[in-house]
Amino acid sequence: MNYPEHEKVKAIRAESQCQGEFLEWLGEQGILLCRLDTGDDSGEHYPYIPIYATKEELLARYHGVDLDKLEEEKQAIIEECRSARAIKEFRRASAGRV
Repeated sequence: MNYPEHEKVKAIRAESQCQGEFLEWLGEQGILLCRLDTGDDSGEHYPYIPIYATKEELLARYHGVDLDKLEEEKQAIIEECRSARAIKEFRRASAGRV
């Protein structure tokens, strides 16, 4: 079966590892990622709003990886492994019954 999101992750592994370490370092330094506040109708205005996204979410967004599709592919891989194991166990059990 084809797993395009896993292929994307594999292709960007080294680059995203370095970027992830940098994001961790920023957090260790007390540096938060924020975006500019565009304001709303409430009249309250804060110049910056923290970005509440995980490191994985930020990296996936940057690299164009769909985390929901990645999870679906992961579940498909797990199911394939379970099926292959069940077939192997069935063949092993059947071999002794002749």
